Amino acid sequence: MESNHSRKANKKAGILEELKAVLSGTPRCAYCGKPIMGKPYVWRGKKFCSRGCKRKYREELAKKRRKNKGIKLPKDTFEAIYWK
Repeated sequence: MESNHSRKANKKAGILEELKAVLSGTPRCAYCGKPIMGKPYVWRGKKFCSRGCKRKYREELAKKRRKNKGIKLPKDTFEAIYWK
């Protein structure tokens, strides 16, 4: 069981590491925004920190495409065209 002091120290260390990465120009994940420390996963020119982030990004992109697919007409226009 971690003590409160060690959790705070770990949090500070993580923040310092992230700050160093930002200042050094380290690439950031296109999905979660965390700095990429190792070899990035690349898909369509975007860089990701893990396979999970890459998969989630692709799933969200697919949802947006499915949502925007097709022509959206107002209800009265739809009825006027199809229910003559």
